[in-house]
Amino acid sequence: MDTNQITLIGQTHTQLINGTIEDFKEIVSEITGNKLKKFEIATTITNKETKDKIKTILSEKVIKIKFNETEIKAKIENHSYSYSGTEQENTEYTFRIKIDEQDPDLPPKWTQQEGTILQVLENYAAIKAIKELLIEKEIITKEEFTKKYVDIGLKYAKDKAYFITYGYEKSSTKKE
Repeated sequence: MDTNQITLIGQTHTQLINGTIEDFKEIVSEITGNKLKKFEIATTITNKETKDKIKTILSEKVIKIKFNETEIKAKIENHSYSYSGTEQENTEYTFRIKIDEQDPDLPPKWTQQEGTILQVLENYAAIKAIKELLIEKEIITKEEFTKKYVDIGLKYAKDKAYFITYGYEKSSTKKE
């Protein structure tokens, strides 16, 4: 493979490296249908300061990468580096960096935990709205709602906490 000039751009650091682009593929996102690039960068550098700068950039969730007139926002799927002997000022470091292009139609820093929190907040708002509508229309009283909520909460809270923690629903709450 040909050596390319590759620029890694993070929030606080930018680093130009010479490396090769390997295993280059275009994939289609299962979620959005967008064509995305997936590849690996291999490079060797000989400077501890540069190594530290690269590690800082790679620790970010999303970075920019420029090469061959291409610029993408990327998620670092995985990276590793190695060296021989003891680290000194001009130690030779070999990096391998697996890159997945960030889908432009998806939030760049989304995690499953953030999705869960957002869903919990949306469910809370929906329940609160339903409660207020039912009380306003005098279908139920606040006390009736609170009693039912407590009855259901006490009945299912322990089992739901178990499910959230372990991903397994205990038989006491399974539907027969």
